Amino acid sequence: MSDEEPEMKEPGRLDRISDTLGTLGSIASAVKGLAEVGVSLYQKGQELGFIGKKETTSSESETTSNVRKTTSSEFDKYYALGKVSYDTEDYEGAIESFTKAIESTEAGADDYDLINAHYCRGRAFFFKESYDMAIEDFKMCVVLSKGELERPYYMLALSFIEKGNYAVAIKNLTKAIEIEGSASYYDLRVRIYDKVISDYTEAIRVNPNDVEAYCNRGNAYNEKGDCDKAIADYESALRIDPNHSDAQEALDDLKRKKEASFTFTDPRDGKVYKAVKIGDQVWMAENLNFDCKGSKCYGNDPKNAEKYGRLYDRETAKKACPSGWHLPSEKEWDELVNFAGEGTAGKKLKAKSGWSKNGNGTNEYGFSALPGGIGDSDGSFDNVGYNGYWWSASEYNSSYAYIRSMKYSGDRASWSLISKHGLFSVRCVQD
Repeated sequence: MSDEEPEMKEPGRLDRISDTLGTLGSIASAVKGLAEVGVSLYQKGQELGFIGKKETTSSESETTSNVRKTTSSEFDKYYALGKVSYDTEDYEGAIESFTKAIESTEAGADDYDLINAHYCRGRAFFFKESYDMAIEDFKMCVVLSKGELERPYYMLALSFIEKGNYAVAIKNLTKAIEIEGSASYYDLRVRIYDKVISDYTEAIRVNPNDVEAYCNRGNAYNEKGDCDKAIADYESALRIDPNHSDAQEALDDLKRKKEASFTFTDPRDGKVYKAVKIGDQVWMAENLNFDCKGSKCYGNDPKNAEKYGRLYDRETAKKACPSGWHLPSEKEWDELVNFAGEGTAGKKLKAKSGWSKNGNGTNEYGFSALPGGIGDSDGSFDNVGYNGYWWSASEYNSSYAYIRSMKYSGDRASWSLISKHGLFSVRCVQD
């Protein structure tokens, strides 16, 4: 165990780009091909949602000018012309102008400008129904942003929907959700699964002995969260082909997870929590969200508590769990981590989405760890979306106690020795 303070995140340039993206409002869509999958999004005449030019402070400008060339006035001119053409639905003109903007960018110029230009040109190609060309631009955005922005992945998903490649569309949409879990993204993914289910249902109607159709429809139901229908499809596949290993493996895994999971109600406030049996232990499958003195919502925002639970000071954490549950000891945390595998426990225990910079896990046991961040006694907060920290009942001395931590950047679930003045998440284990 190490005596260390939690690692603090320092937002970089791409974090600021992502913040800018988040303020742009709705993406325009709903063109011809999307109707085929029943997707009802926004009308093409609404705001495009350009990334826009980056605003910098004078100190930031001084810093970046020492290490990075600026784009030319030619870029600004053609970029502006491209926006005008796009707004008037002159997509050919927009493509021409954005192409000239890209070509005029100096070597070593800020990637932000190139992301902007490729993204906007990709949008023009998309509405021109040149989906292959749009895909190339959105892929370039992914490369330039190092995969840290959700909008290019979202547009890739829409482009592949139009091409009828739903599997790749789901893959890209899932990437967008992992970076920024917008409700509209989740809704679109469900609608794609519905389309896939409809297609395989028709295939089964035509050929009731199509074992792969049953397996694939079962996979879609499974991803959508409809476990009973998924189990029924896997069982149908096995009746047709008792030796189908993929169907058997999927069925066994789904039944195991279903049998291990349940819900319970905290009688103090009526909140319903998910719980899961992992090895010989039963853990809450989400962070505690009991409102009491000595606890806070991250950033004092109740919406954060709904997702991540509340953050608790040391003394409150020791008595915050509901009756029949308790704050896990060092030994109990060790048992969980050893069961999952010490070197990869964090990867296996982290949720499949909700961790920044693609730091999600496999959620192999349904523990669904989320990065709730930390709070300090001075009222400050940090690291939400990046790192998660959970109290243990074990103490080092009167000033320090042990916590478990998981980080977006690693696969481990590590011990840290930390001052008792901090506020951290609580995950309860059954008595």
